[in-house]
Amino acid sequence: MKIAALEVHGYGVWSELKLADLSEGLNVFFGPNEAGKTTLLEWVRAMFYGFSPKRARYMAPRRRGRAGGRLWVIGADGPVEIRRHVAADGRGEERLELFGPDGRGAGEVTLSSLLAGVDEA
Repeated sequence: MKIAALEVHGYGVWSELKLADLSEGLNVFFGPNEAGKTTLLEWVRAMFYGFSPKRARYMAPRRRGRAGGRLWVIGADGPVEIRRHVAADGRGEERLELFGPDGRGAGEVTLSSLLAGVDEA
């Protein structure tokens, strides 16, 4: 699986961050301390595995937007768009939506297939 693009609607220091056309090879994110590198990593994990309580310190957007966003990945069966958001108050249920290569809704089976048995640990 390859991450093709991402759109952070809100998560910690990030609001309305859009990164498209990530390279085929290695993508390196660097910056000074407190720039948001670890927060971006935690957001990617949250998009795959959910907004767990251990991510609570990152979850609330500091500026605007609601926690969540969109992540585009390329899997063995083609592109998949993952959308995941937390309720506006940050405490409610999260909403997960997946869209397959044909643009139709896909289920969590697709996400499990993309992760190929890799767990969060």
